[in-house]
Amino acid sequence: MVTKVVITKMSMVMEEATIVEWLKNEGDTVEKGEPIVEILTEKETVELEAPASGVLLKILAEEAMELPVDAVIALIGDPNEPLPDLESLVTALPQEASVVEIESATETPPSLKPEFAHQEAITSTDLVEEYTKRIIASPRAKKFATERGIDLNYITGTGPGGRIVERDVEAFLSLMVSEGPKIKEERKFFGIQKMTAKKVTESYQTIPQLTHVMEIDVTNIMNYRTKLTEEKGMKISYTAFLVKAVAESLVKHPILNSTLSGDIIKIYEDVNIGVAIATQDGLVVPVVHKASTKPIESISTEIKSLIKKAREKKLRSNDFMQRTFTVSNLGMYGIEFFTAIINPPEAAILSVGRMAEKPVVINGGIHIRSMMYLSLTYDHRIIDGAPAAAFLQTLRELLENPNEVAW
Repeated sequence: MVTKVVITKMSMVMEEATIVEWLKNEGDTVEKGEPIVEILTEKETVELEAPASGVLLKILAEEAMELPVDAVIALIGDPNEPLPDLESLVTALPQEASVVEIESATETPPSLKPEFAHQEAITSTDLVEEYTKRIIASPRAKKFATERGIDLNYITGTGPGGRIVERDVEAFLSLMVSEGPKIKEERKFFGIQKMTAKKVTESYQTIPQLTHVMEIDVTNIMNYRTKLTEEKGMKISYTAFLVKAVAESLVKHPILNSTLSGDIIKIYEDVNIGVAIATQDGLVVPVVHKASTKPIESISTEIKSLIKKAREKKLRSNDFMQRTFTVSNLGMYGIEFFTAIINPPEAAILSVGRMAEKPVVINGGIHIRSMMYLSLTYDHRIIDGAPAAAFLQTLRELLENPNEVAW
């Protein structure tokens, strides 16, 4: 029996994924649960596992192809097993995998002759549509070319069967640019970076985002960390204290642990804190699940494990799922304070700056204290300014009075 390998929905907002790399080739034997392909979903690169044991009979989706959830990307079955109708499966794939035929007159006007193709941009969309001949191109390539007034007749396709795909139009467009600064290096806009760009753009354009900034005194928590490290016999990270304190604050202010779905505000029961981690491939946000129920040492160990897995590219899909709130810490880079963009479908994100000694007035006297800025960016459709400020106030109380907290 032939089993279809499909793009699995891995989060509430996931609509599509990009094929990053096939880990198995056609004809290879695979076991159920064995990773066979890396895909990029939202901000994370994860491994998709084989749904059944057998032979990888056919790969239907190429690397760098963007596909919707539930798209069929491969077939697994017994050796020499007859395959289903491949044409129907391939034509069902969107964007780079689909084929659209454009028919019109075959006569080419002088301004569109090949010898002028790299010298002048074609700006008349009507002219392009009137003088293109029968060609094979993906819908995405056609749309990209039409928006920029480019004639597809003069582009050589590099997709399956010689069809024109979006990257071919982009390459052609770059050749048409005759002036500009000298290019030192070109890097492909792909993978986590491309997916991050898409998500932050959507977030910034669709969510009214406001930010509250609060400076807190972290002298006591620094001293408490040293004490607790000695008692537990392990080094506990500052991020672990932040995650734990944020989780406790969300329990007291649950509106920040929510999402907006249509006309319904849904408040989550679990407090699952995403921790933003920088890697060579871009930013990933794995999750500490049910952080409000875990002791500080468990959270610290879990965060260290997630960081290690992220940098070794060993994070799995369950490491990213069901995130309800995100903490982003750039203090180790010397950043004083910053504002982050909300990760949909979450309602808020906390940005953490560096710890720095400063003169502080206490009871009329000047004292040197370790201070730190916290910036809370929140969805103003769900959260008003006062509840956001109250959340920060609770967070400050927990971090400034660590001896009163059950870490």
